[in-house]
Amino acid sequence: MTTPPSHDGFRVCLFDLAGQRFGLRLDSVSEVVPMAALSRPPAMPSILEGFLNLRGAAVPVVRTAALLGLPQDPLDLHTTLVIARARELPLALLVDRVAGIISLRPEDLLPIAASDSFNGCVDGRLTMAERTAHVLSLDRLLLEKERQILAQFHAAEDQRLRQLDEARA
Repeated sequence: MTTPPSHDGFRVCLFDLAGQRFGLRLDSVSEVVPMAALSRPPAMPSILEGFLNLRGAAVPVVRTAALLGLPQDPLDLHTTLVIARARELPLALLVDRVAGIISLRPEDLLPIAASDSFNGCVDGRLTMAERTAHVLSLDRLLLEKERQILAQFHAAEDQRLRQLDEARA
């Protein structure tokens, strides 16, 4: 389902979540990794599954289904993490599976009014032969308060990882 990049368009990483298809612009995605053991500090917010140690960096793992008000499937070895390049810090989004990468022209994305999605987090709707996908805006996926809380937990987890590295040295 991969298509070559378009010169005047953009590419989208499509993923499935709770029986629905979503996407993120590919320039917001750094990589896709399988589920791994997570660190789970006490008193985490409900949107946070834990922290992934990704090459020595603490990456918050966000319960994407909870953010979007969808049912969360149980986590297993096949759970996929989409590592996203958020403004303040990287995020790992829990998804059911990555469906592929497609190239789009700007006119392929039907706009959705900000008031028609939670926090205006949907950039637009894409209709493909098989189904519809909502392309999410990474910048608007989290509320400001959620960003602040994740940043606080991230700083504490980063410090914990540094201390572990220093203890091993």
